Amino acid sequence: MASGVLLLKKRQLIEDLPRRLKRVLIPYFLWFIVYFFIKMFKEYGISYMMNISNILNFLGAALLDPTILTVQFWFIYMIVGVYIISPVISTWVTAATKREISYFLVIWLFLLTLNMTNINFLLVDYLKFFTGFIGYFILGYYLDITRNKYLMSPKFGLLIFLIGAVMTMVGFITTSYIDGANNYLFIKLGDLTLNAALEATGLFIILKNIDYKKLFKKYEPTITKHITTLSIYSYGIYLANILLINIFYTHGFNINISPFIMVPIFTIITITVLLLILKVFERIPILRKMTGVR
Repeated sequence: MASGVLLLKKRQLIEDLPRRLKRVLIPYFLWFIVYFFIKMFKEYGISYMMNISNILNFLGAALLDPTILTVQFWFIYMIVGVYIISPVISTWVTAATKREISYFLVIWLFLLTLNMTNINFLLVDYLKFFTGFIGYFILGYYLDITRNKYLMSPKFGLLIFLIGAVMTMVGFITTSYIDGANNYLFIKLGDLTLNAALEATGLFIILKNIDYKKLFKKYEPTITKHITTLSIYSYGIYLANILLINIFYTHGFNINISPFIMVPIFTIITITVLLLILKVFERIPILRKMTGVR
């Protein structure tokens, strides 16, 4: 959605793709190598790694599906796919009317809902232009250019977010109760569900329309400075975070307390440690590309 805001306001040229893809893929492949050898060592051991054929086979599988190395890598292939198609999408949205963009988004939301059912509707196979993460890409742009009292109201955004959150919780509990086991229909990897779309839309509206100067008052410049620093390193933090979390858990950093307490504390610790590590990496030429900083 953020990419939709930043990229779709003007036509994206095919000539710009190499630069954009390079920005994403270089840090990714460097961290890919780290996760690759750690995963192979932990799963198969050093003797397996001594065989070139084994390495190549595992490498091929990991390149086709990098989530076998670490779950967060799904996002990299998704955003690369969005960037590749962005010249086509940007050409359309800059020429399209709001009504035409709304038309696209209504179909997208309908298909999100339909995909959460067991209905095998052949027509869906022929509407794949309206499915997937391209919907979030266009949705971000639409919410940015649309001016009405609802889409500019943080209170309305909170309402939409809460509706999506309640749908997620009630849906997960209900389907799991019926199945007698955890059912992840409402918590699909990649968040291509109606409830996730509502949560994302609500959060987007909230963050976009808050008056931060009024909210933070005299502290706003300081807070903005720190958030800007965090955003600069956010890609590197995203790529590295699971590795650090696994290290924490391997060494016993797993306190049995309520998630409402543990998750915020763990998040702050993880982000802080990675921010410090990436700042060190930035000072070392051979490691600088791993930071994800431009």
